[in-house]
Amino acid sequence: CANTDTLTITVRPFTELLMPNAFSPNNDGVNDAFGIPTQGIEAITNFSIYNRWGGLVFSTDDINYPWDGKVAGDAASIGVYAYVITFVYEEKVQQFKGNVTLLR
Repeated sequence: CANTDTLTITVRPFTELLMPNAFSPNNDGVNDAFGIPTQGIEAITNFSIYNRWGGLVFSTDDINYPWDGKVAGDAASIGVYAYVITFVYEEKVQQFKGNVTLLR
C-alpha cells in the first residue's frame, strides 16, 4: 500500500512587528521596559517614543536599549505613547508605528 500527498508552503513577507501594547515599569521584574523584539531585524536606525502632544520622550538607535518608562530621569506619566521604529529587514529600510500604554 502506498500513499502520496502534496503540501504547499506559502512564505508571507514580513509586514509588521509583534510589539507589546502595554508595559509597567514598576520594578517588579515583569514588563518593566518597552523594547523591540528582534524577529530577524538586522538593525534599527531609530526607535522613538512620543507623548500625546508629540513631544519626544525617548530615542535610540540600539535595538538592545529599551525604554524604561522615564523622561529626563523622572517616571513618565501613566498614559498612551506613540512610537516609531525605523529598521532594516532583508536589506530594506522599513518603518513601523504604533501605540503603547504605560501602566504603573
